[in-house]
Amino acid sequence: ADGLVVLSLTRKDMEGNDLKAVTQFVEQRGPKLGYVFGFCNTSDTYSAYVDASGQPGIPFSAVIDRDGKIAHIG
Repeated sequence: ADGLVVLSLTRKDMEGNDLKAVTQFVEQRGPKLGYVFGFCNTSDTYSAYVDASGQPGIPFSAVIDRDGKIAHIG
């Protein structure tokens, strides 16, 4: 769809998911996947969407409309 942006968002965790690991993944596989990747050093963004939605965790998907409101949680 025109104007659609797909974003894969991850965060630092205790299992080794850190900026270095995510950067290596994006450099290796990102161009083939063809969407945007984001990384958070804290759980603030994670909490804002996943916890606030009542979802049990990952995988988690949400559609955010142009006004920044959650239009769908799946």
